[in-house]
Amino acid sequence: MKPSENERFTKLLREAAEECRRLGYRPTKFLQMLNAEGGYVTATKLLASPKISDGFTELQLLGKLNLTVEALVLENGWAEYFDPILVDQAKRRLSAARYVPKLAPSNATSAPVALITDDSQVSTPDKIDETALSDGLSKVLQGYLSAAKEPFSKHVLANFIRGALTDLVANLLQGYAPNLEVKGSAGQGVWARGPWVGIFDPLVTISAQSGYYVCYLFKEDMSGVYLSLNQGMTEAKKNYKADAKTSLAARAQNFRAMLGSRVSAELVTEIDLAPSAANNDTAFYEAGNICAVFYSAKSMPGEATVREDLARIVSLYRSLIEAELAADSALDEEGDLPPPSMLEDGTKFRLHKRIERNARLVRLVKQSKPSNCEVCGLDFAERYGALGIGYIEAHHLRPVSSLKGTKAELDPLRDFAVLCSNCHRMVHKSGLIDDLERFKREHYHG
Repeated sequence: MKPSENERFTKLLREAAEECRRLGYRPTKFLQMLNAEGGYVTATKLLASPKISDGFTELQLLGKLNLTVEALVLENGWAEYFDPILVDQAKRRLSAARYVPKLAPSNATSAPVALITDDSQVSTPDKIDETALSDGLSKVLQGYLSAAKEPFSKHVLANFIRGALTDLVANLLQGYAPNLEVKGSAGQGVWARGPWVGIFDPLVTISAQSGYYVCYLFKEDMSGVYLSLNQGMTEAKKNYKADAKTSLAARAQNFRAMLGSRVSAELVTEIDLAPSAANNDTAFYEAGNICAVFYSAKSMPGEATVREDLARIVSLYRSLIEAELAADSALDEEGDLPPPSMLEDGTKFRLHKRIERNARLVRLVKQSKPSNCEVCGLDFAERYGALGIGYIEAHHLRPVSSLKGTKAELDPLRDFAVLCSNCHRMVHKSGLIDDLERFKREHYHG
């Protein structure tokens, strides 16, 4: 992008920031980035980040996604200045937020190939076919050992793992599992002994530290890669200390029992990540494996097989979530299961409860709504003083059946209510979890 073009683009972003201020949102950090680095670098960093920015979330709540960097790039003719991977990232984020950008003709005559990552540095990883996941895996297997001898910061292959390869997996999942999040890592400040690309259901976990998830795990010696249904070993280390591996292995066995015959004979239940030391992360991932498929660096299967395996392991992931929900008897003991006639089955009820307990969603809901119960009007601060300030419970309104096969991006304003503890329990007991008005008519006598 030429300096004169960057000035025009920077001006556009400043005008959007000023409009945000008029709406009551002050994008302080965004303006600091603009002042320090200009429009192109600022936009590229935000688009390349594996997480959406706080500004995107704020503007979504305000119903002003047209003021996000993603929309400004797509709708004002600037898309061709950015790497196609970043343009696709912008489109996916807006699509997940149910915003359809009005694509504008391009201002540019040529597009840069640079990709800026969270290391704040331009790099130019080799291009690969968006559909060639097998090629992406091979690229890591062939280049990682030599790359790991070089400085980690700003390295092309590290950028590729957490950028292009992660996007490649996410693109393939869009057709059948758009609710899953994908993240990749080659290390934190230094090279990881075993890089990974993880696939997470936000209702279970959003990181490799806890819960269970699907993950491409590369062997330390780069002789192959596993597609594994695995577990968060950081959580196990914290809770079980020296017995973490034993705990992971026992839990893996229990998960396999839940899946039963769905864990077919060709899937491996023991994996070898060639750990160079017993306390390496790779050794704990070995213990955490539930089931996996293996690809040798010397004989990577064809693209069709790699895609089929991804769909199969993701399907097992979903089956495990459903099996765990069905086996969760703790919620039954709470005494708030609705009458059978009011809800399709207990599994859906438990999924509904899991959504309500998702810490990230609860935080967004409480930030987006007043603290008064939407049934009885109780404000805990009025009754309990400082102790009750901000205290309220999040209640999921959207029918669980409507989430199946869709992008599970839940809107804190539209898809949730805030309820006091008593009303929350009674709403669940009534079965009218998605109809508070009817609940108030038929059951509330305040």
